[in-house]
Amino acid sequence: MKSIFYTFVWAVLSTLFSLVILTVSIGVFHHHVGLSILYAMIGWGGVFAGSRWAAFQLFLKKHGLSRSDYVYIKQHLKEAGQKLVRLKKALFAVKNVQTIKHNYEILRLARRIYTITKKEPNRFYDAQRFYFESLDTVVELTEKYALLYNQPNRSHELEMTLSQTRVTLTELQKQLTNDLQQVLGRDIEALHIELEVADKMIKK
Repeated sequence: MKSIFYTFVWAVLSTLFSLVILTVSIGVFHHHVGLSILYAMIGWGGVFAGSRWAAFQLFLKKHGLSRSDYVYIKQHLKEAGQKLVRLKKALFAVKNVQTIKHNYEILRLARRIYTITKKEPNRFYDAQRFYFESLDTVVELTEKYALLYNQPNRSHELEMTLSQTRVTLTELQKQLTNDLQQVLGRDIEALHIELEVADKMIKK
C-alpha cells in the first residue's frame, strides 16, 4: 500500500512540476507554444519515471530482494501463472461429480500459494518445492488424466490406471497442503508467539 501511495504522490508532484515548467516555458517562449508543451512533457516524464523507480526501490527494500532476485522470481511466477491456466482447464475437463470437490481443492491450494508469493515475492523461496516439483507434477498428471478419462469405450486396464491416478492426485493434494503450510510458516510461528504472550498475560 505504501508503494502505491508514494507512486500517487510522485505522480501528483510530477504533474505540478510539469505545470510549473509549462508556465515558465510559455513566459520564456511565448511565441513557441509547441516548444513550451514539449519541455513540460519532458519534465513530467522525467519526474514520473523517477517516481516509478523510487516506488520500485521501496518495494524491493520492503521484501528484502535485489533487482536480480525480483527478475528471477517474476519469471517463475509468470510461468506458474500459465501452468495454473492449464491446470484449471484440465481439472474441469473431467465431468465427474465425484471429483469436482477434489479438483476444486487442488486448484484452490495452488492458486493460494501463487497469490501469496505474487503479493509477497520474498516468500517464493519458502515455496520452491511447489514451483519446481508439486505444480509441474500435478499439472502434467491432471492433463494426462483428463485426456484418458475423456476417451470413449475405456477398457478395464484404462479404468484401473485412472483409479490409480486419482489416488496419486489425492496424495498430491496433501503435498500442496504441506507446501501452503511451508509458505505460511512465518505467520504460524508469529501466531504461536502471540498466543504465548497472550497466555502469559492472562495468567498474571
